[in-house]
Amino acid sequence: MTDDLQVSNSIASFIRFIKRNKNTLLLFVLIGVVSTIFFQKLKKPYYTTEAICSSGISEYERMEQVQEMSQRTAVDLINLIDINAQNKDYNQLSELLSVDLDVAKAIRNIEAEQLYQQDMDEKYYALNKFSIKLTTYNKDLLKEIQIGLENYINENEFIKKYHQTYLKCNEDLIKDIELEISDLKANRSQGIKQNYNLSSYSILSGKNRSLSNEIISLSHMREELITKSKNLNSLTFVQPFIKINKAEDDIIIWSILASFISFSLGSIFCYFREIE
Repeated sequence: MTDDLQVSNSIASFIRFIKRNKNTLLLFVLIGVVSTIFFQKLKKPYYTTEAICSSGISEYERMEQVQEMSQRTAVDLINLIDINAQNKDYNQLSELLSVDLDVAKAIRNIEAEQLYQQDMDEKYYALNKFSIKLTTYNKDLLKEIQIGLENYINENEFIKKYHQTYLKCNEDLIKDIELEISDLKANRSQGIKQNYNLSSYSILSGKNRSLSNEIISLSHMREELITKSKNLNSLTFVQPFIKINKAEDDIIIWSILASFISFSLGSIFCYFREIE
């Protein structure tokens, strides 16, 4: 009961304090809010957009079987250039992306993040895709920034080395598969002739059917390797940066924060003024 009474007295005392100093407190809040709005209006406008990407780097590194790691290299490399953007090191950023200085200066910040999907058991597993969140001062340079990111990843010496090795391995493997297919076809043709001579009702023996299945399986493997060699890129934009027209507007949030801080500062000022 005593504690409740103390709380009630404290609240009543605080209300009386506000009433006594309402003009001063209101002045502090108005100055804080107006200053914040003025600052926000003068601040350079910026735009936030997002893209969905995929990277084949893990396959170059033969790490595609590690699901959580499939997009890690590309994600880490893109997050590294955000350091240059945050430090306003636009010359370095321009060099890394192989873009004009004006394009580099348009980047406020950039962040890549692995994408996950929830399964039926409510467990999350990594997708072979990741998102890139971009904040830019110029909404008309999205294409140039996208091309810059592709340049940055594709021209990385580490990635280029692995990519070249990957393509050479695939090329050699495709040749080996084609030789194997040729041998299997020759064996099958020989088997068909033998079966045909033995019986007009038996065109393919069990062995020949097995050879045909092997040929089909190897053909699928060959086509898959050819497709990957042609289309598996170090960075692919599945969904390019979305075009935006409206600048980010956080005046309300900052105004609320400014009013709270201003009220607190005004209360401290009034308190010390009263105890003098």
